[in-house]
Amino acid sequence: MAPAAPRPSDVPARDLDDTTFITTIPDADLAACHALADEAGRRRLVAAVPALEVLCWRFKGLGLHYALPEQTAAIRGLGAIGGPMELFSAMGRL
Repeated sequence: MAPAAPRPSDVPARDLDDTTFITTIPDADLAACHALADEAGRRRLVAAVPALEVLCWRFKGLGLHYALPEQTAAIRGLGAIGGPMELFSAMGRL
């Protein structure tokens, strides 16, 4: 029997291809969301913007009085990908 292939969440973000990488973002847990958002920004991966928005939406309403770490990570990634204009555009959709 062949060994099971590693799950994308078990592989460092920098080692994932763009498509696989993007699919891991929306369901990222607290331990992974910062690394994923930072990697999306490092790659300037515009295709990851919708996935980062979904990550923010998962916690909509929960961070009304303080920033949630997952939302902060996603917003930081959005800003790194496209600069202030992409960040403002994404924030308007959220």
